[in-house]
Amino acid sequence: TTVETLKTYIGGPGLVYITGNTVSSAVANISLTSAFSTTYNVYKVIGQISTATNGADVHLNFIKNSDGSLATDNAHYVSGGATAQGNGAQSTEITVFNPMVTNCNKSAFIKAGYYRSNDRYITASTAFTLNDGGSNAFNGIRITPSSGNIDKGSVRVYGVVNS
Repeated sequence: TTVETLKTYIGGPGLVYITGNTVSSAVANISLTSAFSTTYNVYKVIGQISTATNGADVHLNFIKNSDGSLATDNAHYVSGGATAQGNGAQSTEITVFNPMVTNCNKSAFIKAGYYRSNDRYITASTAFTLNDGGSNAFNGIRITPSSGNIDKGSVRVYGVVNS
């Protein structure tokens, strides 16, 4: 058919849903295991999170494929002083590159928008490299506030189709 012929030349969908989690009551963290595999080279993590403690930072840790432990030396801020319940949520997009390779350091980009006290809306972008010597493969992420709980939120992981 014409549709199948067209797909052959332009490719399939750009993002493929892998996993996600939605919470509506207080939790200590949102963990997504088995989110990354060797199927895709690039992943998008898209989320909206509200913390229960005003001014709590939101941290991102990677989960090691080998034993499920956190790469605690590689914690990174998703935002600084994110919102408290009732003030709205932070919106975040994280791009993770080659999380399963073991021959080089991994890198990621984080973009976030959130509300802080005194009617200040913040947008932030950062890039970082996981300086683990490239020896760890990571199959998931954990998002944790610096204090208190996540009171509500939704996080989704998508694979970017290799072209």
